[in-house]
Amino acid sequence: MSLLSHPPSGPGFIYFIRNPSIPNEYKIGYSIDPIARAKQLSSTGLSADLFVHRVLQVQNMIVAERTIHSFYDASRITPDKEWFYIVSPNQAYQLNINCIEMVEWDQLTEWLNIHIDQVIEGFQYAEIDFTEISVQYLEQMHAQSSANRFPDWR
Repeated sequence: MSLLSHPPSGPGFIYFIRNPSIPNEYKIGYSIDPIARAKQLSSTGLSADLFVHRVLQVQNMIVAERTIHSFYDASRITPDKEWFYIVSPNQAYQLNINCIEMVEWDQLTEWLNIHIDQVIEGFQYAEIDFTEISVQYLEQMHAQSSANRFPDWR
């Protein structure tokens, strides 16, 4: 089965991608190869290469992604896109943060990890099967599959 014919209702990964040039935003999506997806998105003219921050392996990518998107809908940057604020303008106001750009990368990363930990708790509550996978492991698998031309590794 090729990447193009892999059913999104099947097994794969939910990824959390970041852009170093826009530290308060992240993308939640699904793919059977999140590393390739980050590279594909990076080639769209962005000012910096995107990178995969964390990954969850799931049995049904569509159900898992829709669950997360509905949970974080209030933090969505644009209604029809999969990009979200780590700290929304409303949250920044409530936290008395005058300029989100002044918040350190490490602090935003800590807050993003809290978001992802909440996703994990939500998956457990909703009984969505998942396993957190090391990004480094996925990078190795991506490199091996690219070298061997096996696009449909799991």
